Amino acid sequence: MEPKGPYSNVSDSVRCAIDMYGPGDLSVGDRQDEPYLRASMNKFARAFGAASLNDEVLRQASPVRYIKHRSPPIMVMFGKADDILEWTQGEEIADALRKNDVPTAKVFLDDIGHNFDWESWNRRPLTRDVKQISLAFLNKYLDGN
Repeated sequence: MEPKGPYSNVSDSVRCAIDMYGPGDLSVGDRQDEPYLRASMNKFARAFGAASLNDEVLRQASPVRYIKHRSPPIMVMFGKADDILEWTQGEEIADALRKNDVPTAKVFLDDIGHNFDWESWNRRPLTRDVKQISLAFLNKYLDGN
């Protein structure tokens, strides 16, 4: 549905997105060996009202379930030292995108954890310039606008 009002000439369709350390499959919590990852998945389970880590509601709420051939291009960013979500969640998202022929870019950062920003994590500079990588991705799919 196109917006009315002062921005009626601007489409409301998503043309691309950047996923920074977001979960892909919420139903993997019961397969987590690390206690801290299991604790994080328990928080997701409670947020969705799940009775357990293998509750069907978690599978239903998993973003990878909704990736389709016509999904917009997505850049996936994860720190490989993430202690909230296992970085393989990012791989699952990227794999689902590729299987559906959706353009994707992956940025995985060694020795970087959860909640990094465009320039740093835990007050340490990132090992790659994710700001420039992200801007190039957005420029590519937003036609430079």
